[in-house]
Amino acid sequence: MPLEIKVPSVGESITEVMIVKWLKSEGDRVETDDPVAEIETDKATLEIPSPGAGTIAEIKKKENEWADVGEVVATLEEGAGGSASKKESSKSADKGAKSEEPKEKPTQPDESPKQEASADSAQEEKVMPAAKRLLAEKNLTANEVQGTGKGGRILKEDVIRHSNAPS
Repeated sequence: MPLEIKVPSVGESITEVMIVKWLKSEGDRVETDDPVAEIETDKATLEIPSPGAGTIAEIKKKENEWADVGEVVATLEEGAGGSASKKESSKSADKGAKSEEPKEKPTQPDESPKQEASADSAQEEKVMPAAKRLLAEKNLTANEVQGTGKGGRILKEDVIRHSNAPS
């Protein structure tokens, strides 16, 4: 019987969320609590965890679509797929540090590009999710808008004020 992946309740006043990004695709194997999708509310970006182990059978909502809290956004086929992944994980853990060393080495060269991108991500962190969505809709960048939120964060209201200002 398939498990339903539903939008979790993320707050009293939140009734809908946007599916920002699918972290898993149809046919991907997942374990319990593995993040399967990123969702966004007016105030935060969160991940939807897998309710169990298995394989993603169907994705019902596309990226950038709205979904109500409690709505089924994907289904998960329970079965051998999830338990096979657990067996593989324990086998690789038994091999010890040898299997982990190759995984760590590729990440070290990537650190310098991540540091260069950190300036961009620092700017993005100052943009609240609702403001980020509105910036994209109005073809604006965060650098064009003056943030009035705590620590200079750009709020939805800042984007509205900027777009309504005389040119």
